[in-house]
Amino acid sequence: MTAMEVTTITVERVIASDANTIFLIDCLGDGDKQSARIRQEGICDTLMALSAQDIVHDISRVYHERCRHRDDWAAAMNKIRDACKKGLCPLVFIDGHGDIAKGLAMPSGGFIGWEEYGRDLRAITYAARGQLTVVAAFCHSFVFVEKVTKVDEKLPFAFYYGYEDMVLTSVVEAETQRIYESLLNDGGKSLSVNSLQISSYDEFDHAIRLVAPIVMMQLAPKTLAAKLPQFSKAQLRAKVEKNLAQKGTPLGQMRRPMKEVMNNIPRLATKLIETTMHDTDRRRRFIKHILSEIRKARISS
Repeated sequence: MTAMEVTTITVERVIASDANTIFLIDCLGDGDKQSARIRQEGICDTLMALSAQDIVHDISRVYHERCRHRDDWAAAMNKIRDACKKGLCPLVFIDGHGDIAKGLAMPSGGFIGWEEYGRDLRAITYAARGQLTVVAAFCHSFVFVEKVTKVDEKLPFAFYYGYEDMVLTSVVEAETQRIYESLLNDGGKSLSVNSLQISSYDEFDHAIRLVAPIVMMQLAPKTLAAKLPQFSKAQLRAKVEKNLAQKGTPLGQMRRPMKEVMNNIPRLATKLIETTMHDTDRRRRFIKHILSEIRKARISS
């Protein structure tokens, strides 16, 4: 687990969702270095080495799906989604070539656009009950996060790793090896993502974008108002009232419940986390931790 600062709150967090099956989605052409096949061999070797230590690891749950055409991609996505409906939790590696505007390239021609890419991952995530980690091992794969995710909605994944720019094949192979070895050997505890070229975004990042200012209302309202005046209680109340007026909602009917919400920071923080994170034990632990930190701040203030 790694520690992350949320203003004055330290939150313990994991770097991947629960997984019991690995899918290697291979969108590389015949002339490319076969990174997905090399990774499959490495993962199986690691699993067999662990099994030799009396730890049960099933290499039959490592799938290599070759995608040459759009139909192959659709079939692979459906296979993962259907497997998740039966209880599997996936760790997905995607190899190929990416374009900032067009998405993931298919060897036969054409692209899986970012919107389609996002819809497919979202379908898997919901089938997997919020458990999906994606390692997008291709150039420009991280642009997907900026193009598709919305701040007030759940993500189409739980954890996502990708590259913002062009990247060398050797770097991709070395970094993805470090990722899967760490996840398999110690659940990711030994992995320092900050030391890698690959970028990451996950449910914790997503939820904290909304919840941090709300929590600061409780922990340090004067500091928040000074640094981010748009998040002060007065400013937020004014924005809500303006939106209600535009919708024709009588303000008199809403002022009391709105006041109750603004004065109940733990309830508001919980609601925001529930809005942005999938319903998992991970979310419940996160909510519990945030509420615990708020209670500590109240006691010490």
